[in-house]
Amino acid sequence: MDVLTLPAPKGGHILICSDGLWGVVTDPDILNIVNNANHPQLACEELVKAANAAGGPDNITAVLIRLPPEQ
Repeated sequence: MDVLTLPAPKGGHILICSDGLWGVVTDPDILNIVNNANHPQLACEELVKAANAAGGPDNITAVLIRLPPEQ
């Protein structure tokens, strides 16, 4: 397990996913899906669909956290 501590970006996202998504769907495609989804749940569903469309070689898990924007 890797552990990394960083300050959370304001107005950004945190994506926790398995290797069934990471490395299967390109980073630009992941970013596009996340940025265009109206809700984190919908983004996760689209990410899983994209991984399956790319061959789905492994179990696919995605958890997306949308952080509040700067105020």
